[in-house]
Amino acid sequence: MENKKPRLLFVDDDTLLLETLKATFWRGHVVETCTSPLAALELLKSGKRYAVIVSDMSMPFMNGVDFLRQAAALDRDAVRIMLTGYADLDTAMAAVNDGGVSHFLTKPCPTTNLKEVINTCIVSYMERTAAPDDDIVFSAPLDRFVGVSDVVVRLRAMLHRLGQVDATVLFTGESGTGKSLAAEVLHAVSPRSKKPFVRVNCPSLSEGVFAAELFGSVRGAYTGAVRDSMGRFMAADGGSILLDEIGDVPVEMQSKLLQVIERKEFERVGDHKTIKADVRIIAATNADLGQLVEQGLFRKDLFYRLNVMHLELPPLRERREDIPLLVKAFLDELAKQFDSKSIKISDNALNLLKQYSWPGNVRELRHSLERGATLCVNGVIRMIDLPNSLLAGAKTQVSSQYEEMSEREMLLAALKGASWNKARAARELGMSRSSLYRKMKESGIQKDESAN
Repeated sequence: MENKKPRLLFVDDDTLLLETLKATFWRGHVVETCTSPLAALELLKSGKRYAVIVSDMSMPFMNGVDFLRQAAALDRDAVRIMLTGYADLDTAMAAVNDGGVSHFLTKPCPTTNLKEVINTCIVSYMERTAAPDDDIVFSAPLDRFVGVSDVVVRLRAMLHRLGQVDATVLFTGESGTGKSLAAEVLHAVSPRSKKPFVRVNCPSLSEGVFAAELFGSVRGAYTGAVRDSMGRFMAADGGSILLDEIGDVPVEMQSKLLQVIERKEFERVGDHKTIKADVRIIAATNADLGQLVEQGLFRKDLFYRLNVMHLELPPLRERREDIPLLVKAFLDELAKQFDSKSIKISDNALNLLKQYSWPGNVRELRHSLERGATLCVNGVIRMIDLPNSLLAGAKTQVSSQYEEMSEREMLLAALKGASWNKARAARELGMSRSSLYRKMKESGIQKDESAN
């Protein structure tokens, strides 16, 4: 699907404000401005459509409420925002009821706040007006999120839409669900894709070096600072920064981080010069930030600032239908890594993977297949090649496959699955070859049954 830029219309008789808004929102948007509500209505009558319309309240010829009411009749899908320097309850109620306003903001409104509101409105607009998810032709970066489950299809669609706006995004989910991958994909489908993507592993930074690592430092700022250093925010200028496991940021540093997120400016350690950085903020955590806020371990204002757009990644046990596709994708990668023509997996081993609970999620699946690819013979991963922890955890589940089978049926199923290779069948069943031969003899299984 073509990545069209969202269209914004600003209507205000303050030309200086309109120029400021143009300069603020040019990246990633098509911005149009009008100093007259009458001129803006003519644009709408000509057939132009917008994701968001932002109007001042007090203007010549027509007030903002009347303008937005007429704008709603011409473009019902646009999200409408009212800006006013004279806020009162009656005006706000009239704007909401008559003008169909979704947000009512008072002047002066910090550009960072207006950005967050507009980006949220754009996502809402996209969700209401986009084609069905099945009709979206995803770009190559989105294909990195492998799966056909409903949750993955919806996740790809949301990443596609969020890529077109510059809103702060918070990814949550269990460890190993792919939060870091989601952040990379989000950056790759955004207008910032040609600029740096910088990952910060928050737990790895001690309180003493946290500020220097994020914001940089000047020579002599602290013991060992023998030269000026560029922080991660400077390195990410124009691109995106992932604050991974942000729940582990020291409480003492959270206020500084909040200031950078709100103002997009900071000072290097040991310096008083303010530096600006145009950076998209992406955060990820497997912690419950709301609970950390209640415990006094995470700032409430920082939580609200990060939680503009929230996406929770599903655990693998809730998307089991994706396991065969994930297995194929990982095995193709491993074949290239091991310089092998192909690496395959037996039916029984794949069934085991589909039934396992996967507490470590997609990461654990990848590591399990990597172990299997290392140990397998003739390029085929068998149950015996998989980690012992996985085999033990799924023992009851695997046994349940055969609980309705007689021993003879179980032996035949394993032999047929191994193309009557008795050594492989014995490994699949977790028994020695001599035990398999004995049980075959006791059950009256003959080699000619391979044709059945």
